[in-house]
Amino acid sequence: VPVTVSVDPGPQFTIDRVTLQPIDPADPTAAADPAAEAAVAAVNRAAIGVAPGDPALARSVLAAERQVARQLRGTGHPFAAVPSRRTVVDFADNTLRVTYHVAPGPQASFGPVAFVGLDRVDHDLVEARVPFAVGDPYDPAQLEALRTALASLEVFSTVRVTTADTLTRDGQLPVTVEVQERLRRFIGFGIDFATSEGLGARAFWGHRNLLGGAERLRIEAEAGRLLENAVGDTEFALGADFRKPDFLEPGQRLVAEAGLAAERTDAFDREVAFASAGIERPLGDNLTAGIGLSFSQQEVTDIDGARDFTLVGVPLSLRFDSTDDVLDPTEGLRSAAALTPYPALLGSFDTLVVGDVSMTGYEDFGTEGRTVLAGRGRLGVLIGPGTSDIPANLRFFAGGGGSVRGYDFQSIGPEDADGDPFGGRSLVTLSLEMRQRIFDDWGIVGFVDGGNVYDTSVPDFEETLRFGAGIGVRYHTDFGPIRLDIGTALNPEDDDDQPPVSIYFSLGQAF
Repeated sequence: VPVTVSVDPGPQFTIDRVTLQPIDPADPTAAADPAAEAAVAAVNRAAIGVAPGDPALARSVLAAERQVARQLRGTGHPFAAVPSRRTVVDFADNTLRVTYHVAPGPQASFGPVAFVGLDRVDHDLVEARVPFAVGDPYDPAQLEALRTALASLEVFSTVRVTTADTLTRDGQLPVTVEVQERLRRFIGFGIDFATSEGLGARAFWGHRNLLGGAERLRIEAEAGRLLENAVGDTEFALGADFRKPDFLEPGQRLVAEAGLAAERTDAFDREVAFASAGIERPLGDNLTAGIGLSFSQQEVTDIDGARDFTLVGVPLSLRFDSTDDVLDPTEGLRSAAALTPYPALLGSFDTLVVGDVSMTGYEDFGTEGRTVLAGRGRLGVLIGPGTSDIPANLRFFAGGGGSVRGYDFQSIGPEDADGDPFGGRSLVTLSLEMRQRIFDDWGIVGFVDGGNVYDTSVPDFEETLRFGAGIGVRYHTDFGPIRLDIGTALNPEDDDDQPPVSIYFSLGQAF
């Protein structure tokens, strides 16, 4: 039987008038006191979401009700509420009049903060992170700032901030913070493999609360190029990293590291002992600046033979991170700028300045992480003595995983007389990826990388960018993505020594 459904939506109704009527929640029929009337009168009508002339949408009317209560809480009324509303429909002119019955409640100030669940974390540390003082006007944004500040210490698995149901006699609102401490010690491992670089493995042990003040110590051992070099020529690194939050003042962090390493590449061999210390300080919600002092004693062997270098640098850094996840971001921007001068009076060669700027962006397209476009760019410059006078490990190289996939490790850029990588004074790399989840934890990635290294302090682009492309498979885990990439150089006619296909595998590593 054919069925026809005809719909007549009728005229669209609009908002005619919005009224905020203060009431006494104990007796809605009684007149509100002058303080309640003043609080309601201060509400920003333009920001509640409904105004005369707007379409009379039910969702807008309900959202405005919540916005009124939120505004009042933000002006020091912790128990503000809109217990009821009255709507009148005028069918003669197709309009709607809305009256919100508003109970702002008493204005309050912050009371004392009690911490529940502290075991091995110092009470003074968490107390110093409270962004308000007893007696300050109540502000829910300050409570969220407190929760964020405690969570950023990374020693708590949960942080719950609540307030009392009633005020004290002097109009203060007590605050309770319930925390659950994480396990103090942690361990981990990672592996990676590339046809151009061989097999690498790393393992680490760490402590989240070494001295009771959320000090973080991490000791890591790493071995690399295990299948690329002879057993006696494998790379290794052993290092320790220490971080102390709220160093000298809240929000400021002490960062120190030290270690030993040996590198064996086609361009150079290096054995080094290093140490550094610095201070990092937040400049905003997503911006962090740092300054420090680094020292290394190293022996570098390249085409010019073995040379000893003493490097003393003053690293300066600026980092911005608005991404939604540390290990596997899907939205936001992550950028870093580093400038490290090596003054001649502190080292063993002429003054050198190393600059490095990188930026990575992620766009989710509103798919909740299923389709993500990721892009990355990097620019590096060296200003100082001639290229051959610069320690080889400070020169720039490109090619292989992390720069231009599809090319051999360090194969892009200037070469020495023997045809081995020599390194350059400036670097440009670019990368674009389209990531698509196929199942809940599995996805595929298509990528295009480009880059080159130049013998000038500023890229002159006399040598065109080299490009590589490929496809990858990602498996998402709680500790980061497992990834397998297969790539090839797009311009192999200029690189006869390049393999037709390069394979890269990494565990818990992505950009």
